[in-house]
Amino acid sequence: ITTEKPTTYNVMIVNTVGQTVYSSKVDVEGSILYQINTQKLKSGVYTVVFSSGDGYVARKLVVY
Repeated sequence: ITTEKPTTYNVMIVNTVGQTVYSSKVDVEGSILYQINTQKLKSGVYTVVFSSGDGYVARKLVVY
């Protein structure tokens, strides 16, 4: 995540039926690498969503 101003992001992992299986908030100023431990997630396809007041980014996550 990279931002020009201090921003709080909501981070969510959502399963294929729309249930939030992970949720967290992270404060970003500049650039960070955000890691999520996925060991407790069942195998499958998920959507990772990073959102703030400025918008959101969603990416597919596959857990084996």
